[in-house]
Amino acid sequence: TEERANIIDALKVLDYTNKQFEEHEEKLTKKFGFKQNYVDMILNIFNENILKGIQGDYYQMALLLNKEGMKFFHFLQISVKIQLEEFK
Repeated sequence: TEERANIIDALKVLDYTNKQFEEHEEKLTKKFGFKQNYVDMILNIFNENILKGIQGDYYQMALLLNKEGMKFFHFLQISVKIQLEEFK
């Protein structure tokens, strides 16, 4: 549909392909038991990307602190916690 094409165009900013969108759509349908509307799907995709970025930042901070011999475990914990949220 035209709406779907517009959404795919909007997600190109994230280098999201049509195939990735379809896989994400299928994943959300399985998770919630019904097909999500396109706005909710886009918001979910953006939220996942934000969390992945934050998770990566915390992981990099933990690596740097560890390399410098400083306390890093708390940052590593946060990174892993964010990563585990994906499986809910």
